[in-house]
Amino acid sequence: MKRTLLYLALICLPSFLLAQTPVNMGSVASGTGCSFIIYDNGGINGGYGPNRNDVLTITSDNPSAGAVRIAVALSNLNIDPSDTLYIYDGPNTSSPLLGILNDAMTTPYASTSIIYTATIQNTTGSITLRFSSNGAAQGNGFMIETDCVAPCQRVN
Repeated sequence: MKRTLLYLALICLPSFLLAQTPVNMGSVASGTGCSFIIYDNGGINGGYGPNRNDVLTITSDNPSAGAVRIAVALSNLNIDPSDTLYIYDGPNTSSPLLGILNDAMTTPYASTSIIYTATIQNTTGSITLRFSSNGAAQGNGFMIETDCVAPCQRVN
């Protein structure tokens, strides 16, 4: 019996260690780590508000010369066409754009997961998200999951 409990504890322990930290856009400017669930400012159960301009940069807690990169998986996108989610390949909004998303731009992909990863040219491995909404109309929002991934190998 004790051996069975020990095995169960060893199997379940990694899932607790890898728990994702929830973050609402606009509540913090940056996060360090690998496993986040990012929601619009309305959180898990609410839509986003009008007149938002939220920026969030996610950086690996082990960047070691760019050996680990942030990957973001977007799902449950419901962003009004007048509002936009921008994804930048780097530590700020001056970094190169990876994606510009809202319901007009992402259909038919809104119901599936869209994944963006920091590129090999991005030495920080960071991803910056900027969400902008106007006061006209709002959607139900979005959910973004982050993870750390090894970079692709350069091909010569």
